[in-house]
Amino acid sequence: MTDFIANAMSRENLENQALSGQGSIEWILIVALIAVAIIAGLTALSQSMNEKLKGIKTALDSVK
Repeated sequence: MTDFIANAMSRENLENQALSGQGSIEWILIVALIAVAIIAGLTALSQSMNEKLKGIKTALDSVK
């Protein structure tokens, strides 16, 4: 039992846990950055796509 407590509170074990948490935070930041980039890209393309779709709708309406 004392070995378990000694290992749980050891400096090395605490450092490993801190590094693991740091890695998780880095991955979360990377995923968030990718999400922001995708949203920005889709927002930038939305106006262009909207204009293209309006052009298609106008062409299809003129066929009637």
